[in-house]
Amino acid sequence: MKKEYYPEINIARGLGVLIVLLGHSFPDAEIGVFAHPVYRWGFDTCYSFHMALFFVISGFVMGGRFFRGDYDVVREIVGKVKRLLIPYLFLSYLSLLPKILLNAYARNPVDTGGAVLVLFGQSPNGSLWYIYVLFVFSVFALCCGMLLRHAGDGWKMVCMAAGGILGYTVCMWKGESVLASVYMERICKYLIFYVAGLVMFRYYDRIKKVYFLPVAIVACGLVLLFACPYTAITVDYGITAILGTYSVLVLAERISTHKESGICRALKRCGDHSYDIYILSYYVQQSIRVLCFRLLGWDYLPVFLMELLLGFAVSYLFSVYVLRKNRTLKRVLIGVWEE
Repeated sequence: MKKEYYPEINIARGLGVLIVLLGHSFPDAEIGVFAHPVYRWGFDTCYSFHMALFFVISGFVMGGRFFRGDYDVVREIVGKVKRLLIPYLFLSYLSLLPKILLNAYARNPVDTGGAVLVLFGQSPNGSLWYIYVLFVFSVFALCCGMLLRHAGDGWKMVCMAAGGILGYTVCMWKGESVLASVYMERICKYLIFYVAGLVMFRYYDRIKKVYFLPVAIVACGLVLLFACPYTAITVDYGITAILGTYSVLVLAERISTHKESGICRALKRCGDHSYDIYILSYYVQQSIRVLCFRLLGWDYLPVFLMELLLGFAVSYLFSVYVLRKNRTLKRVLIGVWEE
């Protein structure tokens, strides 16, 4: 199984982080502050699949190493600590003090006890839960790969799929209120999508044969329909996650065929810096939300546009011209230790 670069996966990552930025751009969305149902529609559409998409992509990226089994598990886990856990801890504790000081304007207030909860995945920076959960999944996959290194690919997929299905079943059965106390809800909910990424890597050549743009357009339309506040259609998260992820992957594959187009190059660049943008945009968007929406009382639309546009522009420019040029910042913010 040779190593191979798939440009469409990087483009999908670029599309994904733009969808995340869009979802995070609605002021005080988590507490139901919407100026118009259209904003609610946009928010619900993004949140109906965007994190599942990222976990599928993350599982896909891990797929080559997992199925080859040619790794030192201790070294790999140390690498994941550097890449994911150190940025998670650094940014969580960096966010704790200002969050406490600005509790009156926070969506999710915290107290000094939050310092301990950070170690269990409950970060004062609401966007960092993904990095914590991804670290858990990565370690789980590495350990399973080591234990099953002499087994065939089929057995590896069966074992991982069993864990994913069990987790999702527990999540749907027990619900968020029970699992949230030990921060297990998101782990149970999203493991199946990480596993789907592993499986997608193994059978990618076959899966690409069912990439049909008309089907993707229909799938996208269904996601919009299910999220529409005017229709009030309730479906399981897994359905919208599959439909939305398929739509983005097909679109990314089509874009990747036009290598010289501006949109292809732009999305590749966005994919290259997606991790940086995901982390940095939180601070840009939260600053705009607190200052402009909560303190100054600006209208919803200009705050939304500022969060979206400046959230991307400031994060991207800081990543390119500051973060990626500083060894210490690269290590503590995005876990890049190699030169």
